[in-house]
Amino acid sequence: MNKKLDFEVVTMSGKKALAELLDMREDLPESNSYPFLMGDEDSFELIGETFDFNKEISVTEIIKKSLEINSLELFECDKNDADLTGKSQNLESNRDNKIGWEDLVMSHHDILTQIPFEKCFLGIAPTIESWQVPAYVRFGDWIDCPKPEEHCAVFRFWQEKYGAEIVSLTHDVIECCVANPPQTEEECWELAWQQYAYCPDIVEQGVETVGNLASSLRDSTYWYFWWD
Repeated sequence: MNKKLDFEVVTMSGKKALAELLDMREDLPESNSYPFLMGDEDSFELIGETFDFNKEISVTEIIKKSLEINSLELFECDKNDADLTGKSQNLESNRDNKIGWEDLVMSHHDILTQIPFEKCFLGIAPTIESWQVPAYVRFGDWIDCPKPEEHCAVFRFWQEKYGAEIVSLTHDVIECCVANPPQTEEECWELAWQQYAYCPDIVEQGVETVGNLASSLRDSTYWYFWWD
């Protein structure tokens, strides 16, 4: 991808990418450099296509637009479909198994084989705010994927409420680490409906029901979003 981006990009092996990400996160906020995984070469090229599509609007304009958005309005959806709603399973803490987000993030390796990419891309945005990353990448506004400013608004809301921060953004996936995940069944259901409204594919082509999604959220330090 030969174009001028609004953020720095470095390449390294997938074996080293996660460790580099963790090291750079420890330097925040003093570094004013927010790191995020971008996947392999194919993903990086596709990110470039999205960047080109939205390049006429600046980072500053996207962020300004996002601040004018009421995130709760973006979460509005029909909650009356019984088949879609389903039932939540036992909402036990997901921290008991001691699996953290570092063990679940996948943008530095092949999803099917678990083999690290030979070449992995790491973006470094000139900000300390995770929610601004979609603005720098110009992520979204294709098919059912929200617009860049909508991504920013959603993640600003979730960052303030749950301490959710973007750790990877590929051409079709966003992964997050979460400092303060929901603790109660009510909170899990509320968040599950928000996540479904934001990214229907994680339910309709993933866990099948919002109830199943709610069951996975209690104490979980890792969130995953994907748009087909």
